[in-house]
Amino acid sequence: MFKNGLFPEHISTEIHTSASFNSVIDSKKYKGFKLQEGSLVGNYLNLNVKTNQGVKLMNFLAHSAGPMGEDIPSPWLSDRSIRKKIKVVGFGWKDVHASMTPETTPTEIKKFELFQLKVKSMTTVIYQSLFPFSVRNNIYFKKITKSIVYLLIRK
Repeated sequence: MFKNGLFPEHISTEIHTSASFNSVIDSKKYKGFKLQEGSLVGNYLNLNVKTNQGVKLMNFLAHSAGPMGEDIPSPWLSDRSIRKKIKVVGFGWKDVHASMTPETTPTEIKKFELFQLKVKSMTTVIYQSLFPFSVRNNIYFKKITKSIVYLLIRK
């Protein structure tokens, strides 16, 4: 698309590898960027989404495409910040949303936010290493895990 000079005002691409990510960033056409984790789309419940008929509350099912651009409830990031964020969280089942004309000025990601992302990704790797998918996917294991997380967060 880009090789043929086609640059839509808003674009979203999965970034399993650096190729699609770099093509969007390196085009220098886009000013704001958001990252959407594919595995978290099902967490969007009662999200305000702009439609041709006005703003509507929507729920997104797990494994659906999820919200787009402005509807994602996170700030737009600069190209430098999205690069830093991807460096920490890596590629995979993620979408990068880019806009030539974001509604708000893109911000710089804070060092503490990057630190939080790194801790979260390290925790996920350790958790997945200790418990294979067959265990993590067990309904009783999920209930126990949610109870433990609830107790830890509550304190």
